[in-house]
Amino acid sequence: MNCDTTNGMWNKLLNVYEQKSDTSITTVQQKFYRYTMDQKDNIAGHISKLENLSRQLKQLGEPISESMLITNIFMTLPDSYRNFYSAWDSMNSANRTLEQLTPRLMVEET
Repeated sequence: MNCDTTNGMWNKLLNVYEQKSDTSITTVQQKFYRYTMDQKDNIAGHISKLENLSRQLKQLGEPISESMLITNIFMTLPDSYRNFYSAWDSMNSANRTLEQLTPRLMVEET
C-alpha cells in the first residue's frame, strides 16, 4: 500500500515472498539435483518441471547452464531412453541444445 509504482510493489512482493537466502537457494538446488521423473508425467511435463527449477535458481542468482539442465534431464530419464542418449551424444555439439532436445524426446516418447 505504501508503494508509488507497480515496479516498487513488485519488488516489495519479491522481498516478502521470495527471500533470496542461502536456505532457499539450497532448497531449490536440492530439488533440482534430487529430482526424479514422476511416472505419471510425460516427457514434456518432466522437462517443464526441471526447467521451472532451473528458472527458480536463476531468479535466486544461482543460474544453471543449459548443458547442466540437459545433463540433469538425461540423468532423470527412464532406462528406456539410453539409446536416445547415445544418438544425442553423436550429434554435432552445436546442435545439442535444449530447443533441439525437447521435440526429439517427445518423438521418442511416442
